[in-house]
Amino acid sequence: MDIISGLTSIASSEGVALLGVAPVERFNGAPAGRHPRDFLDKARNVVVIGIPIPKHQDLRLLIPGWSRFLCA
Repeated sequence: MDIISGLTSIASSEGVALLGVAPVERFNGAPAGRHPRDFLDKARNVVVIGIPIPKHQDLRLLIPGWSRFLCA
């Protein structure tokens, strides 16, 4: 099993609906402070997950620090 298959399997068992992996070069041209290497200077790939969020649920009440932009 390769690492992406392993991540997908674990994520699926934890309720993650979508998982994607992109090379860090896909973020070239990102605004200053938003490129993955601004956070991890040796990053080679970026893992992105998607989870289902019921429309009526305000995650700001459940998860401290949750982005207000996801709750619009």
